[in-house]
Amino acid sequence: MIISVCLNPSVDVALKLDKLHIGQINRTGEVLRVAGGKGNNVARVIKVLGEDITVVQLLGGADGEFIGRQLQRLGITSRSIAINQPTRRCIAIIDREAITEVRESGPVVNQEEYRRFKWLFTEQLSKAKLITASGSLPLGIGSQAYAELIKIAHHHKIPLYLDAKGEALRQGVAARPALVKINQTELAEWLGWQPDSDVSYWRALRQLQEQGIKIAIVSLGRQGMIATWAGSIYRVIVPDVAVVSTVGCGDAAMAGLAVGYLRNREPAATLRMAAAAGTAAALQAATGIIEFHQYQQLLDQVQVQLIS
Repeated sequence: MIISVCLNPSVDVALKLDKLHIGQINRTGEVLRVAGGKGNNVARVIKVLGEDITVVQLLGGADGEFIGRQLQRLGITSRSIAINQPTRRCIAIIDREAITEVRESGPVVNQEEYRRFKWLFTEQLSKAKLITASGSLPLGIGSQAYAELIKIAHHHKIPLYLDAKGEALRQGVAARPALVKINQTELAEWLGWQPDSDVSYWRALRQLQEQGIKIAIVSLGRQGMIATWAGSIYRVIVPDVAVVSTVGCGDAAMAGLAVGYLRNREPAATLRMAAAAGTAAALQAATGIIEFHQYQQLLDQVQVQLIS
């Protein structure tokens, strides 16, 4: 079983319009609502790929109840701590020209709620083979949170895959997760400089390996991914598709990485699964959703090159 940590879940609302008119009334007939937050997005794709998944998260209010119900309908186990303040909403307005996002800052989590979350997380580890931890941290929880969860995972000898940013990423890397997956912006922030070529990305990922990260992956959008994996460097090239939305593509890629690990796939095959899942997510308006038949078609179109 895989455990997905979702410390800052949300109800993700996608509104599709022909054209967004600023300062005017806009009407839409297509509204999609899904249980969001990066950890829930990861979980949903893992389920589509055919593996058992449990989400451990903090939920509050009516929107928190919506998330729990929707995951249950999808056959995803949700273990949650009830918090006093309501779960946030994230709204994506999608028109022909652009995607505009509006994100609530979300609840303030108190220390007793976070203490109970860590207890719940630890309790779930007896059946876990892998943990994914993804996304932002809610207000009230310090940037050390992911590092603390990584240390708990180490104690139980379970690998943890991390997707974070800022100080939470910095402290998380110092705790040595088994894998780090980040995008260009997050990597540049961690480095303090912006890579601008494949060679500079290889050098940047080597710095992560020097910190004890055996698998480091940077996602480059339409340009695919670059990975360092146990000393080897891989370049992943994705097919050109008609992108509907890029929101949640990185989460789908994380799901592919997790499923590849669970099935003992070789690095190249696992990277192909991650890239196919991420690309399949780009074909959907709602976040964290893929169509399995599209994923299967894309698997054959993804190219993985061993550079060294």
